[in-house]
Amino acid sequence: MGRLDPSLPQAVYHDSELLSRRHWRACQVLSDRFWAQFLRHYLPTLQTRSKWQANTAPLQLGTVVMILDPQLPRASWPVGKISKVFPGADGLIRTAEIKVRDRAYVRPVSRLIRLPAVPEDDAQ
Repeated sequence: MGRLDPSLPQAVYHDSELLSRRHWRACQVLSDRFWAQFLRHYLPTLQTRSKWQANTAPLQLGTVVMILDPQLPRASWPVGKISKVFPGADGLIRTAEIKVRDRAYVRPVSRLIRLPAVPEDDAQ
């Protein structure tokens, strides 16, 4: 505690350089590292992949999911609700149609991350 993190780039900026490109680039490096760690360590905990150990609840209509797309920039993955599910030959849900705003996407379940449900506010 109180020590600098050696994994982060350490840079000292003078008052004349506070809004320079160098400072902006350093901020972008830190932001990129944060999102890389977020993708590598946190998101897999939301998408458990236990193979045939236990049955998990299948995705249902109205479930809020985030569409995992590594080609999109950080923090811009679409979030939507499942509007239709497509079972495979074995009867398990393998693909789902997700409604995001005014568009619909069809994605495999392996590219979907179930998000916690947001409680509805009835006192409006």
